[in-house]
Amino acid sequence: MGVSSGGYRIRQYKSWAALRLSTGFRSQFEADVHAGFPEGCARYEAGALPYKVEVRRRYTPDWLLPEQAIVIEAKGRFTKADRDKMLLIKAQYPCLDIRMVFMSLSARVTKALTVGDWCRQYGFPCCKGPSIPTTWLTHKPGKEQREAFDNLFSSLS
Repeated sequence: MGVSSGGYRIRQYKSWAALRLSTGFRSQFEADVHAGFPEGCARYEAGALPYKVEVRRRYTPDWLLPEQAIVIEAKGRFTKADRDKMLLIKAQYPCLDIRMVFMSLSARVTKALTVGDWCRQYGFPCCKGPSIPTTWLTHKPGKEQREAFDNLFSSLS
């Protein structure tokens, strides 16, 4: 992309922004379509419809402890996308034992919640790393936990 095409894009974006400010429409075409309606019969962008988007993703845990049937996830930053992903995984695999290791349990994830608070609220055992609690390493899984882990990671058990 040359310098001239970049300059064209900037001029085009400025033109679109000016149109939006002056008319309220996203494009000249939308303004022209609106002009074709009888006065007062159509309302532009007057409502919004919620819709669902199903996207398949894959989650790769940081560590698996096959003997304990535990999944370990380590996080320095715990972003909104990370939190949403972990909640989706927990909802879809409720018997899977997922535990989290953080650089800091007191870091804020929302105005009201720290990392530790969030984990307690949503049922994720957690600790401050880098070390792993001995109790995690000596954990004996229950039947449901063992089955959930083995079904997902059968090649490791």
